[in-house]
Amino acid sequence: MASLSSVDRATPFSFEHAWEMTAADYVRLNAFPRVSTRVVLRLAVIAVLAVAALFWRYTAGVGVLVLLITGFVAVLPRLAGSMSRRRFAESAYLRGPVAYGVSSRGFWLRGQNFGAESDWVGLGVWQEREGWLVLSASGMPPVYLPIRELSSAGVYDAVKTLAQAHAPEFGAPETDAGPRGPAADSRG
Repeated sequence: MASLSSVDRATPFSFEHAWEMTAADYVRLNAFPRVSTRVVLRLAVIAVLAVAALFWRYTAGVGVLVLLITGFVAVLPRLAGSMSRRRFAESAYLRGPVAYGVSSRGFWLRGQNFGAESDWVGLGVWQEREGWLVLSASGMPPVYLPIRELSSAGVYDAVKTLAQAHAPEFGAPETDAGPRGPAADSRG
């Protein structure tokens, strides 16, 4: 990982693209991660044990509770998909073209009646998903950047380096528990 001092003095760059997201795009990019076969097998074993617990009066309550929790976990991906579709329908800023951009100073999005931007220090988490680099900051919607277009523009490596220097990747275990960014470096 690059040091923050070398990242903050990066060569200035800027990239912006306009995109009109559909509900299907939004659900695909915000979908619940696929459940592995190993997880499905574990849920099945837990469900079988819970059913077995139903046959003894002292463990029947625990069996019912475990079955309810297992059932909820099993339907969670479907619930997440329907919640994503509803969230898209309720998000006025996603209707119409939205310009998503990134530069050496920060990242932004601008729609017809909405705009938000953040410096790199405000980046909370980032991830690569379905060919997109997604930057998320507190208090603003995610910024979706197509990796292929970033690479074609010659800025993908610089953007990813800045993201890695200022925030953890979504779903990755945190290697250091402290804050990131220049403010964290100045505390000494």
